[in-house]
Amino acid sequence: MIIDHFSQIGPRDKNEDFIIVDEPKFVFVVCDGMGGHDGGEIASKTVAETIVNHWSNDMDEVCQNAAAKLDEVAGDIDMGTTMALVALSDTHAKMAHCGDSRIYLVREGKLVYQSVDHIALTDSGTPILTRGFFSHKHRFTPDIHEEKIISGDRILICTDGVFGNGKWSDLCDLLVNKATTIEDIEELASRNAHDNYSAILINIV
Repeated sequence: MIIDHFSQIGPRDKNEDFIIVDEPKFVFVVCDGMGGHDGGEIASKTVAETIVNHWSNDMDEVCQNAAAKLDEVAGDIDMGTTMALVALSDTHAKMAHCGDSRIYLVREGKLVYQSVDHIALTDSGTPILTRGFFSHKHRFTPDIHEEKIISGDRILICTDGVFGNGKWSDLCDLLVNKATTIEDIEELASRNAHDNYSAILINIV
């Protein structure tokens, strides 16, 4: 297994993304925080670290623990974060996400799995998250997907700064190309960046 990653501030004043690569546990998490002042940074770090530090295969328990910790840390401040997670065993990948951070699985040049964003449009056409880890608002139930993995598979976990702003088709082209490196994905994300951008690329070998 070969793991590469990046997390960049982009055009923002601070980086509210937070990633964890825990190779001993084979657990990988990407969170994209939101909230005033330092709220987004705190939310993404709190949820990611709680998930990894208290990791178990009981996803409901893991998410309950992370939500409770976020409530405790947030106090009276409104803050939140997305969450995308991949946990690997010798034969399978367990994938979970909540919000609009995404997970992609590519096999033999084909996209075989893509997580579905938890997004809705308001009457004015503004996109809003329908699920996420929000302090004191329990809408954190993730979608969970399990897939058998084989040598040669590639898994990308990323925030919307990587695929957004019209970059999805270019990212898809990169993902299905076996020669693509993490540097190629980072360079794409940096083009006309509108947000922080972070990703973990896992190559199964």
